[in-house]
Amino acid sequence: MGIVKENLNGKLELLFRKRGNPKRFKANEMIFMENDKEGCLYYIGTGLVKLSMFSNEGKEKTLFILPRGQFFGEVALGDSHEYAVNAETLTETVTYAIGYKEMRELMIETPDLALELLKMMSEKMRLITQQVKDIVFYDITGRLASQIYTFYEQFGKQTEGGILIDLILTHQEIANLLGASRVTVTKTLKQFQEEGLIEIVNRKIVIIDLSQLMSYIR
Repeated sequence: MGIVKENLNGKLELLFRKRGNPKRFKANEMIFMENDKEGCLYYIGTGLVKLSMFSNEGKEKTLFILPRGQFFGEVALGDSHEYAVNAETLTETVTYAIGYKEMRELMIETPDLALELLKMMSEKMRLITQQVKDIVFYDITGRLASQIYTFYEQFGKQTEGGILIDLILTHQEIANLLGASRVTVTKTLKQFQEEGLIEIVNRKIVIIDLSQLMSYIR
């Protein structure tokens, strides 16, 4: 849920590097906030970017974690030019931004670009739908198991000790993805460890028994 695949489309990257305005960000730095009016589409050259929303009470819900090759800020290409979410870096990040007027011209000139952006937007919609499904139909163990499986698909590396999830997120960041509390996530991760399903090594999840973990969402 919420983890978007890395996109290595060379043509798209070349276009943004050539036409976009580059900017470097430190980890945990805000790129823009909800309701800001800038009207730029961003492309991630390196790093990880989190898109989230806040309730009136200050609770955060993470919608997506975007890796290299993904774009964000597309909502600002509409008539209002306002961002609907907050964008914050999770690691040191380099982005390339193209203003909405130039972006519209590029999409008209390059239909393949418009098609590629449409594909990425469709993937985001699929992930949002999956988030709603998990929240409605699964308890916290099922939602966390589903999230770990998504981590496995995007960041999993086979090692002698199991499947290493090559991604570091705090328990609070995982909780924000799941729409749960940090305490509940910590308790459920401990439960999975006690059952021999996962281990935590250097702050990274190692999946020991993927099949049994998936039994929570079958």
